[in-house]
Amino acid sequence: MLFYRERGGQYRTIADRSNMEDQMPTSEATESKRVGQKRLSINLPAPVFDELQNLAEASHRTMTELIRDAFTLAKVAYEETSQGNKIAITDRKGKTLKELVII
Repeated sequence: MLFYRERGGQYRTIADRSNMEDQMPTSEATESKRVGQKRLSINLPAPVFDELQNLAEASHRTMTELIRDAFTLAKVAYEETSQGNKIAITDRKGKTLKELVII
């Protein structure tokens, strides 16, 4: 599960922020049982598929969960940057190490 924290606030799930919690099942086993669930088939280059599979194994998550998280992160990033905010990776002292730029 993904979490975020606004300055001085408590940690919250990304699903709470985007109001998508009811739309996002937590496992592939429940996926087909959810009402209103849609199936999506995607084509990935073999190296990307292999990386996704390795990440899923390393994080003890399903590839579906990782794709959902990627969508949620992209959605939050687009929402924030469209409001003029920046998305950044910072060190523990708050120094910006990387900034995500969406074109």
